[in-house]
Amino acid sequence: MIGLGVAKPGQLALITGSSHLQFGVADKPLHAPGIWGSYPDMVYPGRYIIEGGQTSTGSIIAWLGRLMNGTMDMEALNAKAAALEPGAEGLLVQDHFQGNRTPYTDALSRGAIVGLTLAHEPHHIFRAIIEGISFGTRTILDAMAEAGYRGQEITVGGGASASPPLWLQIHADTAALPVCVPQSRDAPSVGAAVLAAHGAGHFATIDEGIAAMVKPGKRIEPRPREMALYNEIYQQYRALYPALKAVRAT
Repeated sequence: MIGLGVAKPGQLALITGSSHLQFGVADKPLHAPGIWGSYPDMVYPGRYIIEGGQTSTGSIIAWLGRLMNGTMDMEALNAKAAALEPGAEGLLVQDHFQGNRTPYTDALSRGAIVGLTLAHEPHHIFRAIIEGISFGTRTILDAMAEAGYRGQEITVGGGASASPPLWLQIHADTAALPVCVPQSRDAPSVGAAVLAAHGAGHFATIDEGIAAMVKPGKRIEPRPREMALYNEIYQQYRALYPALKAVRAT
């Protein structure tokens, strides 16, 4: 988190890869169902970390690639998916392909693709997966907000920080928050360097080290039109979990 520049209350880190982790920095302890922590003194004395997580994110994209037998052209797929309107022409994905960690803590929940027709193609499914993952992140941010924590922006590290714009833009639009990506993709090394420089006396505080050594990169703003559309689709996404849980119980 230090290597991403996320160390002050109100900042959020999104660590991406085969799964997602969401970390928030707070100035007081916070507790809520499905939210992990809060962990005291994790960055600074007197600061707390709260955590959420999605067990399947990038791994769902990898799964789609296996289904396509290695023929998935990511550049073409991203271009076609980016041309679609929010909602992927009626597709909705529940991203619980390996259960749900936050906020439901339900290991038995499963993924779903709802709304398929014979007209849908791989790029529709690809976009719907990204949207479902992004909705899953918003669900976690909503749970944090209900506990009293509201992030101001999302700073992204890991694999998605180098992804085509579509992935990050949809995350910004669904969360209604700016998404920031530092210049360096090697956040752990940058964070270690900041701590070493602070320990050696080059900076009086870690915050000073972050200001000097963590360089801002791109910043992606949420788009008002897409935010409004996704807010409506998000309500449908939230209805999926209880509906599918009821089916599972029969």
